[in-house]
Amino acid sequence: MSFEDEAQKIELMEWKRVNETRKSSQFKFAAGDDGYGSPECECGEPIPAARREYGYSICVECAADKERKGLRR
Repeated sequence: MSFEDEAQKIELMEWKRVNETRKSSQFKFAAGDDGYGSPECECGEPIPAARREYGYSICVECAADKERKGLRR
């Protein structure tokens, strides 16, 4: 096999590795999973189920406050 053919083969394997869907990764969690967020924020507000499915454990307002404080540094 020529050098160019070998390079194309390696490039194709790398492209597949980067672009194929990852079957083992989970983006949403179901109730009872370890990554499912807590029902209440640290401020006491309830967290919507849609937000908890993505593993968030703080409400939108608290998250926005933390981002604002981080930008002011």
